[in-house]
Amino acid sequence: MPLIMARLYLAFSNSNPPPKLGDLDIDLITTLAFKGDLQELSRLLTRENVNEKDSYSETPLMTAAQAGHIHIVRYLIEVLGADIFIKNNCQLTVVETLSVLISNPPADTTRTKQKAVLDYLLELSQNPGPAEERANRSFPRTGSRNDGGKHLSLIVK
Repeated sequence: MPLIMARLYLAFSNSNPPPKLGDLDIDLITTLAFKGDLQELSRLLTRENVNEKDSYSETPLMTAAQAGHIHIVRYLIEVLGADIFIKNNCQLTVVETLSVLISNPPADTTRTKQKAVLDYLLELSQNPGPAEERANRSFPRTGSRNDGGKHLSLIVK
């Protein structure tokens, strides 16, 4: 798994210290999101720091989605207001990243979980109103496109 190898490399490399937000290690947070540790994430993350990027320019939402943890993805979006339109260092949103991952074989359990996350994100991006009502709040739209998610439907065939 490339993401795990990258995180291990980072953990043992002194040349690239992890980004910090106060005393919070963002690389630790994204690793917890990748592992699916909702208990620790809910203890450490807030609405103010949920969109922070790690040393690979990924947010906790991006890493949770790549691992296929729908419960983490829903928590980050519906409770903490994670922004689904933030781009990583490859200039891809979480939806675009998942689309690329899913399109590459082999189809396995992780791909199935990623597809469930992608379906949720596509529904949310195309129909943000109902999700906002369920969460009783508005989503931040930093860097979003104002086309109602139509650009996202072109990504997934």
